[in-house]
Amino acid sequence: MSLRSSAPRLERRRLIDRAWEHYVVQGIQPTELSEEIRRSWVRAREQYQIDPSIAEPRRVLTPDEMDARREHDAALRLATPILEDFAARLDLSGHVLAYFDGEGWMLSIDGDARVVDRVAEIEFRPGANWAEDSAATNGPGTALAEGKAIEVFASEHFVSKWQAWSCAAAPVFEPGKERPVGLVDITGPWEMQRRQAILVARAIARAVQERLRAANCVRDEVVRHAFLTLRSTCDALVAVDAAGNVIGANEPARRRIVTPDGLSLDVKSAIADVLRGASRPPGGEVHIMGANGKATLIASPVQYDGTNVGVILRAVAVRSTTRTQPSARYEFSRILGRSPPIQKAVELARTAARNTLPVVLYGESGTGKELFAQA
Repeated sequence: MSLRSSAPRLERRRLIDRAWEHYVVQGIQPTELSEEIRRSWVRAREQYQIDPSIAEPRRVLTPDEMDARREHDAALRLATPILEDFAARLDLSGHVLAYFDGEGWMLSIDGDARVVDRVAEIEFRPGANWAEDSAATNGPGTALAEGKAIEVFASEHFVSKWQAWSCAAAPVFEPGKERPVGLVDITGPWEMQRRQAILVARAIARAVQERLRAANCVRDEVVRHAFLTLRSTCDALVAVDAAGNVIGANEPARRRIVTPDGLSLDVKSAIADVLRGASRPPGGEVHIMGANGKATLIASPVQYDGTNVGVILRAVAVRSTTRTQPSARYEFSRILGRSPPIQKAVELARTAARNTLPVVLYGESGTGKELFAQA
């Protein structure tokens, strides 16, 4: 018999209780459940081999680990004002509003303080992982696994300790990414299940998604601006967004760097290093041999609001390691003058000289532009 959400809560609970008992104790495949819950039970039992009598999820972070994860979650920073706004406007009596990252780690929780304390007893709190391989069938974990909004009612939870609760969860997707980057969950006692909870969770998730989309548009415009600024000063030039997608390329780059299949694996690897700040030398520059062996690609990060939001790739000629490079006619140490403006200009020029991107010098005729350029 198929269970409908319109059935009285108590009757529905009894039917699911029997299905759970048959499956967990006797191994009889449940037929009374939705396909999403049935698949989740099978994953919990057969794939993840989770004991239905566990008292808490398998994975819980230390406070320091939790702080680090929250600090580096860009989606959380954008989602927090939205979550706080909804929490202030909604009647959350008897319920909590929680936010998770795309891996199932709870990052924040708000709502009824008494319920916050109660759910903490089963580690439903920031720092705990509620993905299915850590906590079996539950609203956040199953919604992430299925890639869509899910309600998990009472004994639809595979773990018996979770069955006092009902969850409504909706994943948050970011443009250009297939997997969810976050998730919104509303949880309360199963006796107080609200039919509109899933609608509210979806609405909050959509609001967060729209915020992410708008932020991505701003970041992409910053990268495009950097590309347009440099395109007349470079040979092959490519602009890449934070997701690794090419959003700009001039004609030489389309001939030499961007193939019909996109960027090569080594170029993508270098871009990933730059975006996460792991490239060397410091400054996010990575040298890669071009396909024809005659060019090196230099990947430089584009920053916005203190975050790497894209990468500019440019091709430079490979210099022979056996030829003696011409030395500059001037050095910064030979620039005369000790006034604050001169010293400030020299320091700025030294900083610019360490950058591989083109530098434009401005100044009236006779003010020493050639001297600075040579140094």
